[in-house]
Amino acid sequence: MQASTANLTGETPQFEVLELEKFNDEQIRQVLSLNAEPTTVEQVMGNSQLLDLARRPVMTELILEALPEIEAGKPIASSE
Repeated sequence: MQASTANLTGETPQFEVLELEKFNDEQIRQVLSLNAEPTTVEQVMGNSQLLDLARRPVMTELILEALPEIEAGKPIASSE
């Protein structure tokens, strides 16, 4: 325990807050095209909920992880 806390100063963390710009349709299509079949890309692009999620760069990974389910035609869960 002493080794893991030896370098702590008690000062608040020093970091910078960044705001990421949202992806546009072409950027989303490009990311998806690298990881999915064209029909799956069109399926995502045609789903307003997935498209809205994909606009946020940090959320795109969730869609990429769900690609097998999307390609298999499984229903897409929504929080609405």
